[in-house]
Amino acid sequence: METTIEQFGSLRIIEITVPTDMIANPGPWDDSAESYGPILAEINPDANIADIRAELGEYGMEYDWQNEPLMTVWQYVAWLIACDRMDRS
Repeated sequence: METTIEQFGSLRIIEITVPTDMIANPGPWDDSAESYGPILAEINPDANIADIRAELGEYGMEYDWQNEPLMTVWQYVAWLIACDRMDRS
Protein backbone atom coordinates (compact mmCIF):
# COMPACT_ATOMS: atom_id res chain seq x y z
CA MET A 1 0.00 0.00 0.00
CA GLU A 2 1.32 3.41 -0.93
CA THR A 3 1.09 6.03 1.78
CA THR A 4 1.56 9.75 2.21
CA ILE A 5 1.59 12.16 5.14
CA GLU A 6 -1.43 14.37 5.84
CA GLN A 7 -1.58 17.11 8.41
CA PHE A 8 -4.53 16.69 10.72
CA GLY A 9 -5.86 19.37 13.03
CA SER A 10 -6.29 23.09 13.32
CA LEU A 11 -4.84 23.92 16.73
CA ARG A 12 -2.27 21.15 16.68
CA ILE A 13 -0.63 20.03 13.48
CA ILE A 14 -0.52 16.25 13.73
CA GLU A 15 1.09 14.27 10.95
CA ILE A 16 -0.87 11.15 10.04
CA THR A 17 0.24 8.54 7.53
CA VAL A 18 -2.65 7.74 5.16
CA PRO A 19 -3.12 5.56 2.08
CA THR A 20 -2.63 7.62 -1.06
CA ASP A 21 -5.99 6.48 -2.46
CA MET A 22 -7.97 7.40 0.66
CA ILE A 23 -11.08 9.49 -0.10
CA ALA A 24 -14.57 9.62 1.35
CA ASN A 25 -17.15 7.26 -0.02
CA PRO A 26 -20.30 8.87 -1.44
CA GLY A 27 -22.42 6.81 0.98
CA PRO A 28 -22.88 7.20 4.72
CA TRP A 29 -19.94 8.77 6.58
CA ASP A 30 -19.30 5.59 8.52
CA ASP A 31 -18.45 3.64 5.34
CA SER A 32 -15.20 5.59 5.05
CA ALA A 33 -14.66 5.49 8.79
CA GLU A 34 -15.09 1.73 9.05
CA SER A 35 -12.96 1.11 6.01
CA TYR A 36 -10.02 3.37 6.82
CA GLY A 37 -10.08 3.60 10.64
CA PRO A 38 -8.36 0.24 11.19
CA ILE A 39 -5.86 0.99 8.43
CA LEU A 40 -4.89 4.31 10.03
CA ALA A 41 -4.52 2.64 13.42
CA GLU A 42 -2.22 0.01 11.90
CA ILE A 43 0.03 2.36 9.91
CA ASN A 44 0.32 4.98 12.69
CA PRO A 45 1.44 2.92 15.70
CA ASP A 46 3.48 5.78 17.17
CA ALA A 47 0.82 8.49 16.81
CA ASN A 48 0.26 10.72 19.82
CA ILE A 49 -3.27 9.59 20.65
CA ALA A 50 -3.65 12.18 23.43
CA ASP A 51 -3.04 14.98 20.90
CA ILE A 52 -5.42 13.37 18.42
CA ARG A 53 -8.16 13.04 21.05
CA ALA A 54 -7.61 16.66 22.12
CA GLU A 55 -7.81 17.85 18.52
CA LEU A 56 -11.05 15.93 17.94
CA GLY A 57 -12.45 17.69 20.99
CA GLU A 58 -11.93 20.99 19.17
CA TYR A 59 -14.24 19.98 16.32
CA GLY A 60 -17.37 20.57 18.39
CA MET A 61 -18.59 16.98 18.26
CA GLU A 62 -20.33 16.06 21.47
CA TYR A 63 -18.19 13.12 22.45
CA ASP A 64 -15.98 12.55 25.44
CA TRP A 65 -12.97 11.78 23.27
CA GLN A 66 -10.81 10.83 26.25
CA ASN A 67 -13.14 7.90 26.92
CA GLU A 68 -14.05 6.89 23.37
CA PRO A 69 -12.58 3.55 22.25
CA LEU A 70 -9.36 3.89 20.28
CA MET A 71 -10.92 2.49 17.11
CA THR A 72 -13.70 5.11 17.26
CA VAL A 73 -11.04 7.82 17.45
CA TRP A 74 -9.28 6.42 14.38
CA GLN A 75 -12.59 6.12 12.54
CA TYR A 76 -13.34 9.81 13.07
CA VAL A 77 -9.83 10.77 12.01
CA ALA A 78 -10.26 8.66 8.87
CA TRP A 79 -13.58 10.29 8.08
CA LEU A 80 -12.27 13.83 8.57
CA ILE A 81 -9.15 13.27 6.48
CA ALA A 82 -11.03 11.42 3.72
CA CYS A 83 -13.63 14.20 3.45
CA ASP A 84 -10.93 16.86 3.42
CA ARG A 85 -9.10 15.04 0.63
CA MET A 86 -12.33 14.68 -1.35
CA ASP A 87 -13.01 18.44 -0.98
CA ARG A 88 -9.53 19.25 -2.29
CA SER A 89 -9.86 17.05 -5.40
